[in-house]
Amino acid sequence: MITRYTIHPLSFPSTPQQVFERLPHRPMGSSILLNVNGQNAIEAIDPQIYYHLLERSVVLTHTSLFNALTGDLIEEHPDRQGEMLNKWGKAPRLLGWHEIRETLYEALPPDMVHFNHPVLSYQEGGGGGGGHTNSSSSNHSGIRVEFIEDVPPVQAKILIGADGFFSYVRFQNLHDPPPSFQQRVFWRARIPWRQGLPQDHTQWFVEGDRESTRFACIMPVSDTEVVWQASAPAAVMKELGVEVEVQAPPGPSAQADKSFHADPKRV
Repeated sequence: MITRYTIHPLSFPSTPQQVFERLPHRPMGSSILLNVNGQNAIEAIDPQIYYHLLERSVVLTHTSLFNALTGDLIEEHPDRQGEMLNKWGKAPRLLGWHEIRETLYEALPPDMVHFNHPVLSYQEGGGGGGGHTNSSSSNHSGIRVEFIEDVPPVQAKILIGADGFFSYVRFQNLHDPPPSFQQRVFWRARIPWRQGLPQDHTQWFVEGDRESTRFACIMPVSDTEVVWQASAPAAVMKELGVEVEVQAPPGPSAQADKSFHADPKRV
């Protein structure tokens, strides 16, 4: 959605624009630390969006490091908010991925964003209308965009692929594989805040030292929710008798020897 804002000054107001988001419209994702340079970039694109993001952000006071086995506090690191504000006029803010996407969604015109529309492939010069195209006549120029499952195709004049690590558009154009599996598995979940969970700082849990191979953390993303995350090497999971499924998302970029997800129900 942020891509739509960056091209807006170069686009024609009369040209229909649509955004196809592969994920459903519900709270999900982890948290993102928006540093000063990122804030400057968003403010330059749209100051109003920038201020709405600030309203939804979390100001961190410190980071706490705990021993996961004993629960003892190892150390605390104060945040550098004051130092950064004095130097740059801004300081890092913690934002939920969902809060960022929701802010962009709310700022766009109605009916522009279509959720649950994962792009599968495109065909240059593909003819025919359909889907969300605004043209009722057959057109044998432009680009035909195909989606996964039962989503109808669309016809477009320009296609901008901004669909992240697992971009089918990039794979079709450059034939590059998805990111390499680094033999680590992650679990993430947004959960309701309750007493004892952080609201103004992050909590990290390690196995007694900073070089721990397994860790977990809890990060606030709003006044009512936090993100819980844990990670472990695939080899450690195997030692514990937990099989890690090695698979990539379906589609043309899938590779049998790549792994990106593990089922937390099996842990």
